[in-house]
Amino acid sequence: MNYKQAMEYIEETGRYGSVPGLENIRNLCEKLGNPQDKLRFVHIAGTNGKGSTTTMIANILKISGYKGGKFMAHKTFISYKYSEARNVEYSSDSLEIVFHDKEGAKINLTDPSPVTDAIGLSSKAYTLTIKNNLVEPVDYQLVITDNIEKIIDDNCANFQVPKELLKVSVKGLNNKNNIYYLSDLVSGTLVTDTIGALEEKNYSIRIWVANNTSVNIANDLHYHGIIKVLETKDTESEELK
Repeated sequence: MNYKQAMEYIEETGRYGSVPGLENIRNLCEKLGNPQDKLRFVHIAGTNGKGSTTTMIANILKISGYKGGKFMAHKTFISYKYSEARNVEYSSDSLEIVFHDKEGAKINLTDPSPVTDAIGLSSKAYTLTIKNNLVEPVDYQLVITDNIEKIIDDNCANFQVPKELLKVSVKGLNNKNNIYYLSDLVSGTLVTDTIGALEEKNYSIRIWVANNTSVNIANDLHYHGIIKVLETKDTESEELK
């Protein structure tokens, strides 16, 4: 079974609906010999608030004199399924990322016409909100990478606008547009910052073909990219979105 087949299988199970309650999982655990009864840990799962809940429980146990550790497993992949509704949400154990557009994190620049204004205001804005669900600061990066899956599916690697001709702007809390050439970004990094405990940050990103290029842009050129939020820990980055 490949990735596509696996996702189709997962989506197909949704037609059976959901069954509220714990009866099914209790029956499964009983068939397995109830292994959970032999383990000493608190397992927290859900959509939002896992990180803050884990931190609070860990601190309560520590204050109460118990010794233990805290392990938080982040998602390593996300199924990029976008609905027609706005406010598409993606959550991790630490950060909650909300893209305020039906296309979510996907960038599809299909009009290669150069934009005349200096900060790309006539180009599409990709807006997102990052919320820290923890009671401690989190370091993160906001990056743009090529949408390899889309490029492979469309067999359009030879029709991508060169990064040297693409400008990208990002506007954050200071309401100032920081503008770069996409080719100048190190590993596509737009922002490296820290978000405070329970804090929210909003960003607006635009990408367009520079007007000052002397290169004749063919009409069939385009660009497929993805906006990602990476939580950074020391020298390592962990992808959330």
